[in-house]
Amino acid sequence: MKQFLCLLCVLLLTTGCNNTNNSKEDTIDVYALRGPSVLTVAQFLEGNTYVDGKKIEVRILDSPQQIQAAIIKKEADIALLPLISAANLYNKQIDYKLLGCSVWGSIYLIGRVDSIQKLGNESVYMFGKETTPSILAENYFQKNGFPLGITNYNYSVESPQELTGLLLSRRANAAILSEPFISVALRQDPSLSVIADLNQLNGEEGFPQTAIVINP
Repeated sequence: MKQFLCLLCVLLLTTGCNNTNNSKEDTIDVYALRGPSVLTVAQFLEGNTYVDGKKIEVRILDSPQQIQAAIIKKEADIALLPLISAANLYNKQIDYKLLGCSVWGSIYLIGRVDSIQKLGNESVYMFGKETTPSILAENYFQKNGFPLGITNYNYSVESPQELTGLLLSRRANAAILSEPFISVALRQDPSLSVIADLNQLNGEEGFPQTAIVINP
């Protein structure tokens, strides 16, 4: 978190945190995706932090699409979102700059069985098609000789909170989730367990999951 605060100071000194809305010129608007990204800005949630006279205002949103919309509309001075979402914006030539990556690999497959071989035809629920969780899941299943058919993936949920609720209500028996939702689900339902760690890619420890981008 200290590193993030240092990045804010550098940002103010070099860019001034441009904001097109004059009524907001005394604030730094930080948008973060609910989930592990929030840990990066947790110390600012009380709203009493100032950098160079500018108040840090943190907004927590429920989906990457909402964060992307705020970036495109230039409502966010700083945004924390999945790296793949940031890459998609970059490919669309959206004028934001990458500051760094604050979260590395916290995605797991959990369910009511103890191995992927026991999943059978069970649907695997996940949040967001072609997002980091879905890409990691497909990569993991293929590498382990268990390529699920497209009908076995269920992308009907719109947020990690909704997905956690499906697991706890037993309307879903297998899901791809990240922290802190993993811990919440495991604590509330002892029948759930971690089936697989999806954070090991090609023998490497973790991967950049959350990107910090700024409005230059």
